[in-house]
Amino acid sequence: MIPVGQYKILLINSLYKSKNKETIYPVGLYYLSLFLKKHFPDHYLQIFDMNLSKNPYQDLERILSKYNFQITAISYRNLIRHSFLSKLATKTIDFEKVTRICKQIRPDMKIIIGGPAFAIDPEKVLKRFGNIDYGLVDNVGGMFAELIESNFNDHSVKNVYYRNKDQIIFSGYRSDDSFENAITGFTVFPGLNAGDYDEIGIQTKKGCIFQCKHCPQKYLEGNKIRLRSVKTVIDEISFYLEMGVRNFYFTDSVFNYPNHYCMDLLQEIINKSLNISWSAFLKASYIDDDLAVLLLKSGCRKIDISAESGDDNILRYLNTNETVDSIINAAEILKNYPAIRICYYFLLGTEKENFSSLIKTMKLALRLRMKYKSEIYFSTFNPINKTEVNVKCHNFIINTLSACISVFNQLI
Repeated sequence: MIPVGQYKILLINSLYKSKNKETIYPVGLYYLSLFLKKHFPDHYLQIFDMNLSKNPYQDLERILSKYNFQITAISYRNLIRHSFLSKLATKTIDFEKVTRICKQIRPDMKIIIGGPAFAIDPEKVLKRFGNIDYGLVDNVGGMFAELIESNFNDHSVKNVYYRNKDQIIFSGYRSDDSFENAITGFTVFPGLNAGDYDEIGIQTKKGCIFQCKHCPQKYLEGNKIRLRSVKTVIDEISFYLEMGVRNFYFTDSVFNYPNHYCMDLLQEIINKSLNISWSAFLKASYIDDDLAVLLLKSGCRKIDISAESGDDNILRYLNTNETVDSIINAAEILKNYPAIRICYYFLLGTEKENFSSLIKTMKLALRLRMKYKSEIYFSTFNPINKTEVNVKCHNFIINTLSACISVFNQLI
């Protein structure tokens, strides 16, 4: 039994990056920390980001040995860097080793897992990693608090995966209605220094109404949009500004939807004279002249846009709510703002891909690069669980992709 109000909690950001990659601020863990601090002000809470450490496993052992942690929560972030979920695994990352160290040093400590890579396939993750006691999906802060309040004895707490002998049981789903008002009371936590990161992530909403077949976002956060108040987002930015931070990344899957909310937020950044530099993912079909003006004035330095394909048939198949014309229209608007970097991302190799669609994609990519001076990035389709597109395209198409990308790179 853990005496409520007297426990110690360690939040771990597991390894996700390879050498020379930028460090990503653990925004999810920070928001979880704020939530727990609000509900349990007397606890001791520490954050450990393994990606900032030169010797992450040794440092983890040191931290666990120094403090008598009763609970640890581990963020499992990236899909493609874990071998059981993808052929693109990075062998240097050993998530199992993290859980093993935790149990070896603190055998009675409760180990809880959350994060995008877990939410995609919870049962598979728990079967793979036997040291994990609980897994949380969606409304993680609220469910975490309820678990603590019950001393981990109440299996009626929703959104929780737990073990019952050899079985993995899900307690049932409950939507997260607390996000809008949960992120307040910004403060500094031990082990987390904002100055250690290239940019700070800020999430303004949860949920996505778009039904892109290849994207798991609607399964991760649901299709109901829950907006934070503009004031709390401004308060969060101001908090970091006081710490000397100027670079931000809005982590929303689509930053400019709803359009009115996005414009209200940007206008308030301008009104408050917040001197920041920021980037975000935007949807091309919701970019217009009025928004573009606010992007520049509010400090936008980079926009990421998922173009996916240069073939309208592929875009319809993926249900992206985009067309080639909407992508070009966005490019036409944004070309008047050369101070903003524009990056387009294309997805090659879905099951409907053919030579004709590949040629159309390469033509669009070249047009965006040569005429509009945008940056172009390609990736090949790699289906994951919980998407509606689970069939790879024919091998002869896959074999042409690297050649197409090579030709494109030579042309530019």
